[in-house]
Amino acid sequence: MPTTYSQIDRVLAGMVDWANGVTERMEWKTDVLRKRDSSEQRIILRDFPRMSLDFELTLTREQAASFDRQMWEASWQPWIVPYWPLITSLEASAAANTTVLSADTVDRCFLNGQPLVITSGRGATATEYAVIDSHTNSTVTLLTGTANAWGKGTYLIPAAEGFIQDGGKVKSSYLTADVMNTKLSVAFNPTNSIIQLTTGAVVDTYLGSELLIAEPNWVDAGDYEVEHTNLKYIEADVGVFHLPDFDSGTWSHPFSKPPEETLEYAWFLRGRSAIQSFRQFLMRRAGRANAFWCPSFKSDFILSSNVTGGTATFTATFNNAPPAVEGRRDVIFMLKDGSYVTKRITNVVDNNNWTATITVDSNFSSTILKTSVYKICYLNWARLGSDSAEIAWEHPMFAKGKMTISFIPEL
Repeated sequence: MPTTYSQIDRVLAGMVDWANGVTERMEWKTDVLRKRDSSEQRIILRDFPRMSLDFELTLTREQAASFDRQMWEASWQPWIVPYWPLITSLEASAAANTTVLSADTVDRCFLNGQPLVITSGRGATATEYAVIDSHTNSTVTLLTGTANAWGKGTYLIPAAEGFIQDGGKVKSSYLTADVMNTKLSVAFNPTNSIIQLTTGAVVDTYLGSELLIAEPNWVDAGDYEVEHTNLKYIEADVGVFHLPDFDSGTWSHPFSKPPEETLEYAWFLRGRSAIQSFRQFLMRRAGRANAFWCPSFKSDFILSSNVTGGTATFTATFNNAPPAVEGRRDVIFMLKDGSYVTKRITNVVDNNNWTATITVDSNFSSTILKTSVYKICYLNWARLGSDSAEIAWEHPMFAKGKMTISFIPEL
């Protein structure tokens, strides 16, 4: 039987130190079974993601003394922990015994019956614990009235049952005799938590599956890896090795399936709506379980001339153009006005002059000018490369989302 909130009297007070940010992690568990031909069967082993936060608290003298005592007694037990990324504030002052608080709750995962921490961020006595009875986009109704009067700007933070990770390990340092900084890593119970996000609505699709359009922040781009997972090296003692082909596909290369490409990407998320959309995208993925279409986000094609409307071909700068095979047969034109055009390549002819004429599966509905094109990319069938993704919150309204994406065979 899960612990109820009324049974937990340990509320993790204090004020998060936003100077060093808050890292939110979402971890699923997926069993990926791969065959010799690189096809996959993906099995979801965890219904809800395991959520965790890494953050630092700056504690005043009274808070530090209370925190030190509680850590000494029960650092390993469950706590009511403010979920700092969801923080909001009072938009109007509230007298003592107030049950209806005015605050913006949009995209903050307020749920009825869940704990709410009310704090001014100053002193151990300036924190109160309440339970949400109901809420709208602009109000929060409590089960019982507030014990204290609170001024405009007071912080409201939805909270959840959490455990300090690594057996309750806490690392602290005193900045002065009266101010303590402590670093915590807290894991939340996924079956008794406010962080059961909705999946949201799919906006963009290609061939019936979700299409990721938002371009990553290249400043924070990570490593790019290519691996031919369906090959095996057989090496003789004399040093000669062979690359056996495990499939009889149509490639002229010694392999029949495209390689698995893995890329580490980061997105700058501006505003609660963008952050919520990113989290919902992760929920729809469920870790490595659910595949989607993803551009390479690289300039794979450069137009040699305008694309004529009503035709099904375009000419692009290309040397030694690859055939229209899996992994290199879908393309997206990303235009400067934010719109896009997707096509499937049916034929590629190398013109032997550093250009190639590419035929697609249907006519372009209108002319595409070279000057209107932002970039033209290959479109790849993809899944997350890891069951773990993170959001680095630099501020309650700004964050950086990070995830690894793997391009996989379209099966």
